[in-house]
Amino acid sequence: MPSFSKILLGSVAAGGVGTGGVMTLRHFSNKEESIKEALKGEDIELISSLAIPKAQYELEYESDKDLIKKEINYQGDKKDEGGAKLKEWCDSKILLPSKDNGDLISKIKKWCSIRTVSNQLSRAGKTLLTASSKADNWNKALQEVKKVKKDRTKVGLDGNWDQNTDTNDINTMKTWCTGKGDEKFLATNKESIYDIVESWCSVNTTNYVN
Repeated sequence: MPSFSKILLGSVAAGGVGTGGVMTLRHFSNKEESIKEALKGEDIELISSLAIPKAQYELEYESDKDLIKKEINYQGDKKDEGGAKLKEWCDSKILLPSKDNGDLISKIKKWCSIRTVSNQLSRAGKTLLTASSKADNWNKALQEVKKVKKDRTKVGLDGNWDQNTDTNDINTMKTWCTGKGDEKFLATNKESIYDIVESWCSVNTTNYVN
């Protein structure tokens, strides 16, 4: 029995260089680009690309629980089940055609991809501080961590909280915080990166001074 490719080539050959032959070839060779393929072209890194994605799906689920539960139709309240349901949702949706699916693509970028620390801070109602942020904002961040006596060594500070070293402390904080917003928001480094950035390098958006 002749193969499909031979039949296809034969039909094109029979059509010569005419329109019929070209249209036949296009009909069989055209393939709609999937959302997964489209995102790859945008350098979006999906959670599914991780070797062990389970914890990351759970982290993502917890980060936007109410909206995600509504979208994936999950009524439970367990982190592991929610993460598993989110994975199922992401795995099925990324295979759909990218054409005319702009709203879905936006949701996949929000919940199925690896986001940045800065992105997560925004989701949590925080504003990342930068070297150009006003001194009032840095002072607010410092006073918050001082109030609960956070571990100063996490951002390279020496000494203890009993010393009056606010100006030097803020300068050291700025140095440590620089570039941290571009780090990946990952379950594997949440405690060593994100949690520290949230405490030391951000303030509540409602309190941010422009």
